[in-house]
Formats: sequence, C-alpha cells, structure tokens
Amino acid sequence: MLLCGGGSRNLYLKTRLQARLPQSTVLTTDEAGLSSDFKEAIAFGILGYWRYCTSVTGNLPQVTGAKQATRLGKVSLPVL
Repeated sequence: MLLCGGGSRNLYLKTRLQARLPQSTVLTTDEAGLSSDFKEAIAFGILGYWRYCTSVTGNLPQVTGAKQATRLGKVSLPVL
C-alpha cells in the first residue's frame, strides 16, 4: 500500500494501517521513489493508463452516483 499527500506524513496512520494489514507493506510514495507532492499527477497518470491500456473502470458508481462503472477520459490521437 502506498500513502501519499498529508496522510503519508502521519506516522500514527501509517503504523495503524500496517497493524491492520499485516499481509501488506505500507510505504509512502516518497519511500517508493515518487514524491508525494505529485499525487495528482500520479493519479491522472494511472487513470490515463487504465483508459488507454486496460479495461479497468475509473469511477465507483456507489460513491459518485453514476449509473454504471465506465472507463474515464477520451483518447485523442494527433492528426499527422
């Protein structure tokens, strides 16, 4: 599990997550080599990867109220 943003600086949160998820390794994105300051860029990179390279949906209808799960974004290739 990777923690980023302000929560990644909360040692108590990290310790409690590790205790509750002993089968997982809880690291900050900083410890994994990705600056937590870039969490939004990382999130959009993941969403873009999901859209272009997989069939993973990027929304949670039970959270967003969407009618169905769907792949997010649109792939627009350059015109040559």
